[in-house]
Amino acid sequence: MDAEGRLAAATSTGGKGGALAGRVSDSGLPLGNYADARAAVACTGIGEDIMDEALAVRILDAAGRGTSLARVLASAFRGLRARRRKLAVVGVDRRGHLAWATTLPALFAVGRNRNGLVESF
Repeated sequence: MDAEGRLAAATSTGGKGGALAGRVSDSGLPLGNYADARAAVACTGIGEDIMDEALAVRILDAAGRGTSLARVLASAFRGLRARRRKLAVVGVDRRGHLAWATTLPALFAVGRNRNGLVESF
């Protein structure tokens, strides 16, 4: 979120190697990163899992129905854990609230909250 409240999402990827020529990663698709006026989410983990779940778009769609981003992530990740997906999401809503969830053993991210304080998780 910039100083004017505009939201954006981005992720870089190292890839897992051995990808077929022409493969487009989840990082370059709205399935892996998506932002609109309501929220922005960036996904990381196994790209095929993220793409199979249409994760970023699905999360923003649910958050757009009035549920907080944190609640949407909590709900989505119950199913993702049950399906043994290997991924994580970091997001921010239009009010500057940070939210994250992971099925991975570790997730390291840093963000500055609405009050200008740095949060790490």
